[in-house]
Amino acid sequence: VERTILPKGTPICGYAREGTWQKEASGDKCVGYLFDDVDTAVFFEKRLMSLLECAAMVEEGDMGSCIAGHDVFFDNEEGEVQVQAMGGYAQGRYYVPVPPSGPVGVANMGMFANDIAFEEGCSGSEYALASEERSVLELAWRMELEEEGDMAGKRVRPTWPVVILSRDVAFNNGPGEPMEVGVHYGWKYWEQVMQRSGS
Repeated sequence: VERTILPKGTPICGYAREGTWQKEASGDKCVGYLFDDVDTAVFFEKRLMSLLECAAMVEEGDMGSCIAGHDVFFDNEEGEVQVQAMGGYAQGRYYVPVPPSGPVGVANMGMFANDIAFEEGCSGSEYALASEERSVLELAWRMELEEEGDMAGKRVRPTWPVVILSRDVAFNNGPGEPMEVGVHYGWKYWEQVMQRSGS
């Protein structure tokens, strides 16, 4: 096969199956757990779906607290379902991967992907345009049902991030220039980096 096209949402590799949850960001490979859009892609029951579809599968009635650390609600003003983070999430909102002690493989190579869209001094809109052009990877949380406590079977929680394609991508097999692929970190990540560095 000389050329193949993989569709948007195709899983490429794991980010890191082993990690710890922290209340503060730590290192350059941590991933924040924070939803602000019900259309965000997540994995649940071995399938990629929107966060809203995941919530509906978990709780057919009141979806309010079925996503750990978040409130899902109907906004009467906007006329749509929305999601927002709730304060005081006990587990911590930052997943910090454990550096691999053995060989890097399909389960953990995602943590080494870089965001090739960011350039020093760029604005948020410039970054968004560059990311749309250059970044073909994004992260999706793998969710699972809680098995203990009052919310057992009624709420999903995150386990680890998975790297997926953010759009349809054509891969060529054969001689030619290698293809550099980047992962979308998001402007909020870069804002925090710039704040810490004082730039």
